[in-house]
Amino acid sequence: MNNGFSATGEIRLLGATIGGDLDCFKGNFTNESGDALSVDGSKIAGSCFFNDGFTAKGEVRLPGATIGGNLECSKASFTNEHGKALSADRSKIAGSCFFGNGFTAKGQVRLLGAAIGSNLDCSNASFTNESGDALSAAIGSNLDCSNASFTNESGDALSADSSRIAGSCFFGNGFTAKGQVRLLGATIGGDLDCSEGSFTNESGAALNAEACTIKSGLILRAATIRGAINLGVARVGTLADGAAEEMVTPPPVGTMAGIFTMAGIFWMASPMTGSLAPVTRKPALPG
Repeated sequence: MNNGFSATGEIRLLGATIGGDLDCFKGNFTNESGDALSVDGSKIAGSCFFNDGFTAKGEVRLPGATIGGNLECSKASFTNEHGKALSADRSKIAGSCFFGNGFTAKGQVRLLGAAIGSNLDCSNASFTNESGDALSAAIGSNLDCSNASFTNESGDALSADSSRIAGSCFFGNGFTAKGQVRLLGATIGGDLDCSEGSFTNESGAALNAEACTIKSGLILRAATIRGAINLGVARVGTLADGAAEEMVTPPPVGTMAGIFTMAGIFWMASPMTGSLAPVTRKPALPG
């Protein structure tokens, strides 16, 4: 189903067992009134290739699928503007997910409850969903959104609540979000690096990391934040502005709000000024 293959109407591979790769590169799948490609519950020993000119108009479904290699979606286009463009809830992907290098999605991309053995790479990608989350994900390693664009001006642009991320999150180097970026209750083993990123949600929190655990640094060097940064009851290793890891008070643009821990000390961030002050009385934190 590759290299110019074209289908109009749903292609169904429900519960299929594939001994090698599912190769759909440069394929064209169209079913604008429903599912374009359904691979629910399938077992794929190799990788899935939805890349290099792959186009889908209608939902591409992979919920509950097991993929022995990578999910390759670089330079692909997924369109389902009134629903899910790509859904892979509860999938198990032994390798990495590549949604970059010209990847575009119009509609929601869902990876809720997915187990990804390596990285989720969204660098140089565009996610747009005016009616809901542009990306909802649970990630096993690094989340790299460098130079990516997420747009949902009426709500959440990117949602990764309760994610367990073994590595770092990169929301920088040209990253733009119009709508809230949510990491509620997430655990990040490395840095949350927002260097040179742009976050815009002037009606609320542009970056919402309430109850988030960031084991290394929250890096805001040269970030543009139009809206609030919510760090309520978060745990942060260090708050840094570049390699020197100097304290930022307040962040570059916008305000911080909430009580959070940093370097073992409780801090209060003023919602009015963004200034930081240590808390002398230990507040109650969840967990």
